[in-house]
Amino acid sequence: MTTSDGLWDQLGASPLIESCGPEIAEVLHQVDRMVEAKRSEWEAQYAKAVQNEQAAKIKIQNQQLEYENRIKQLRVDMGALKDAYMKLEKHHNSRPDKYRRIVHAKNKEIADLHGKNDRLLEEITVLKDDKQRLKEQLKKNEEKFTEERTKNIILEGEIIKNKEMSIERDIVNENMRKLKVKYENLKRALKDIEKENTPPREEAPIATITTTVPKLKLPLPNESSVTPATSEAGTPRSTASNSSVYVVPIPVFDIDENEVNSELPAYSPRAESRLNQITRKYQSEDDEFDAIFNAKIDGHIAEFTDFVNSIA
Repeated sequence: MTTSDGLWDQLGASPLIESCGPEIAEVLHQVDRMVEAKRSEWEAQYAKAVQNEQAAKIKIQNQQLEYENRIKQLRVDMGALKDAYMKLEKHHNSRPDKYRRIVHAKNKEIADLHGKNDRLLEEITVLKDDKQRLKEQLKKNEEKFTEERTKNIILEGEIIKNKEMSIERDIVNENMRKLKVKYENLKRALKDIEKENTPPREEAPIATITTTVPKLKLPLPNESSVTPATSEAGTPRSTASNSSVYVVPIPVFDIDENEVNSELPAYSPRAESRLNQITRKYQSEDDEFDAIFNAKIDGHIAEFTDFVNSIA
């Protein structure tokens, strides 16, 4: 298992990466490897800086202790020399210059030690500044790492959204296909029922059909003031023309589903049983489809809830 796999396992997104396309998964793994490499590099630099700081502190402390001990010893020596000088000055007034030179040399050595101590203190200040700078750089790097991880989470959300849209599109297409099949089956079933319930009829001669069409006598232009009457067939006649008009009866179909057309032939038991069987079959398929669709919707809702909780 690689470092990136471990990171995705911590985020709980390994199944999502495996389910998405290989190109997107490869891009995510490359991003994780780059981020993890940078993070390891920054951690190594920070650990090295901390180690160097500790070593420098120990070295400075040791040198400071050594210099302090030397200063103390020099002070003791200076005190002893001062006492000796006082004795010599008291007893040997002719040798004060020698002791003055010795005291001057010791004082100069003490001043040099103080200068070294000041330089060590400056080095400590520089190390502290470097430590603060490294802390700020590490903080910026952590913020950048957090930003990259947020981008990865947003990308995962987009992948989940695209996956949900693809599933919903497949569901809608499947539903349309089933509806088309149902529509064709219902058309065939209704045609079969009409064939079974419609009695055979004899075709009337053309001359007979022509005589059954009523001929309307329209009023002349000078009779336009007369109220329009009805034809022999009970149909209103028009006054827009003085020519004869044949009124052809047009069948009117009642498409109201709440009312039964009394002119349609009654269903036979066989046709009614067949229609009920088809209705039950489609009702069962609809119930099964609704159950599957609701289950998928619940799954999408649960998946989206988990995603929101993971972001929070």
